[in-house]
Amino acid sequence: MDYNQAVKTAPHSALFLGDSLTEHWDTASWERSLAPRGVLNAGISGDFTDHILWRLEHGNLAGPPPKAVILLIGTNDLAAHRSPDLTAEGIRANLVLLRKRLPEARILLLGLLPREQSPGAPLRRAAAEVNRLIRDCADGEHIVYAEIGDVLLDSRGRLGATVSPDWLHFNERGYALLTSRLEPVLDQVLPGCGSCRDPR
Repeated sequence: MDYNQAVKTAPHSALFLGDSLTEHWDTASWERSLAPRGVLNAGISGDFTDHILWRLEHGNLAGPPPKAVILLIGTNDLAAHRSPDLTAEGIRANLVLLRKRLPEARILLLGLLPREQSPGAPLRRAAAEVNRLIRDCADGEHIVYAEIGDVLLDSRGRLGATVSPDWLHFNERGYALLTSRLEPVLDQVLPGCGSCRDPR
């Protein structure tokens, strides 16, 4: 998809920026819950925090300003051996640019989703550290922070193959669970859009 073109022509109230976890959001869940709320999927597989920043500076904000932006990014930074501190800084840089370019929009900052099977696994722990570092970016007004990934875990904090066969990406069941947690938070950020069919 040409996202620069999409933001100019596709009616949307919210822009969902992210990597493959966003781009490959289960179609059924998206069409049932996110599309009616006017959310445009702007995820690109493999993106790091600096890729999002580049996209924001080169056309992804060139259309009519959205009412909200959803940001879920950073897991690829960690997989490339960037530290939680550097990953959090990359996320903050995106928030700064979004606030500057879209001062009227509300930003829903999502915490990194769990990956790897065990709660003690290195990348799981790194993701939790990033979330600890970024949650204070929220002010509850312009930026709202939410961690929705705990819905994927069992009682021992393990990420099962029934929701994430590779312990990174999610299947239909995993996305259904994530969507159930995302909906009420998104409706706080986009009040009145829970049943939108024509967001503009």
